[in-house]
Amino acid sequence: TATGTFVYKQIGPIERARVVGALERTASGEYIALADGKKWRLLTASVTYYKGESGDEIVILVPKNGDSKWAAVENIVRKTE
Repeated sequence: TATGTFVYKQIGPIERARVVGALERTASGEYIALADGKKWRLLTASVTYYKGESGDEIVILVPKNGDSKWAAVENIVRKTE
């Protein structure tokens, strides 16, 4: 716009795939999901909201077509001791 702000318009949501994997925390403190030999980065706020810990089972949403470095957290299933 004339004020320097950006306006984005989403034409429509993309198709997503639901993936079940393992939650891990890297040495630098970032959270990742591991599944099917792939890894996705996760927002820390999403993981802490569900009180996730390394080793927990995680359900994530990723684009159905194409690659993505990031995933959305749908749910975290706590591991039982």
